[in-house]
Amino acid sequence: MGALNRKESRGGHAREDYPKRDDENYMKHTMAYKRGDGLLADIELDYKPSTAMAKTFEVPLPTLAAGAYTLSWKTVAKDGHAMKGDIHFTVTGN
Repeated sequence: MGALNRKESRGGHAREDYPKRDDENYMKHTMAYKRGDGLLADIELDYKPSTAMAKTFEVPLPTLAAGAYTLSWKTVAKDGHAMKGDIHFTVTGN
């Protein structure tokens, strides 16, 4: 039901009438709520914002002493593959 309501193709939800992803309009989670007792009771759709595809991240850090540091990170790319890396940096004294 949720996939039919989206005018796009995403992952296993491919549509011939909308073959491309539409992140601008559908980068969100579809929430489906069953209203009523019947097997095919009315289903209400709603959306919840996705934070999974943020383009930037800010992480507060404590004050760091002078020295060499490594920031290790992991994320999932837009196409679903895992990515990871390290950022090496040095904090120098005044």
